[in-house]
Amino acid sequence: MKCTSCGSPDLQFLPGNYARCNSCGNTLAEIPGATGQYAPPPPGYAPPGYAPAPGPQAFVPPPMPPMWQPPRKSSAAPLLIGVAVAVALLLAVAAAAMVLGVAQAPVPATGYLPTTPPRVSTGSGPPPADVPLSEENVERPSVMEKPAPQPKGEFRDVRQASVGGNLLWVGKYVNTGDTVIVDPSVTVSLFEAGGKRVAEQPGFAQRKWLEPGEWTLLMVLVAEAPEYARHEIKVNKPRAPSYETKPVKLTVTEWGMRRQWNSNYAVGTVRNSSGKSVKWAQVIVYGFDGQGQPVSVCDSYVTEKDLEPGAESGFSVMITTLAVGTAERYEVLAFASPD
Repeated sequence: MKCTSCGSPDLQFLPGNYARCNSCGNTLAEIPGATGQYAPPPPGYAPPGYAPAPGPQAFVPPPMPPMWQPPRKSSAAPLLIGVAVAVALLLAVAAAAMVLGVAQAPVPATGYLPTTPPRVSTGSGPPPADVPLSEENVERPSVMEKPAPQPKGEFRDVRQASVGGNLLWVGKYVNTGDTVIVDPSVTVSLFEAGGKRVAEQPGFAQRKWLEPGEWTLLMVLVAEAPEYARHEIKVNKPRAPSYETKPVKLTVTEWGMRRQWNSNYAVGTVRNSSGKSVKWAQVIVYGFDGQGQPVSVCDSYVTEKDLEPGAESGFSVMITTLAVGTAERYEVLAFASPD
């Protein structure tokens, strides 16, 4: 015989035609007519000495809490109420007194404090001296800063000419603003009949520093100008000084015109009368016709690079043939950079 659960032949026979497997503990009942096989025990079977587990116990509810009882009245309650009422009355009286005091207080007069306190006579002796108040104790009105003036320039008395296939414009650039202008310039644009731009040429003045109201002659040259239908002249945005230093004006002690190699030259002498050392002295020559209209402008540098205070140097400036008319009068100016 073998165990029907694990197949082990190690069985222990019990009274009542039962058997128990010593390997897995399975209990078998002998089946009549079976060949050495055992079936499970009938319902309700229990091995000897087996006691069933006790069943569930009945629920016993916990005891009810005690009934609510009203608290006993304290003998100190009336005393606390009286103290609270007294404190409230005191606060109300204090608040009313403060309101009346503020309403009766005089309103301070507006305006500025006097710069000196009033003098009080003390009897005999000289009166006390005026003592100025501190700057921290005097109220000052707020002052809005004015915006910095913007440089303004105009290009006036402009005349045009064609010289050897080149187009030339000469005019007077005037500083019409309230601040200095550096590097004054204008631009000439040429257009075809259909509006297409065919040339764009800027022109810069030889004089690089213009105080308000000052002027300089300026020339624009369009070399080998193309065919065009119209032109426009625009004053480039004037620029105020940023890093530039004001040039030093030199004295032109003497000069004259000299003809050499079919050209005219302005030859003369400049002196450094500024009292400071300068360098790179520049001579500018303006040409005007009989009506005082500008016709040409040219420039060159003096012979000496550095000029100490009181020193002199010669110069020679070739008068350009690029002019919009015949010059009958010339003006010569000289400027230098401070050393």
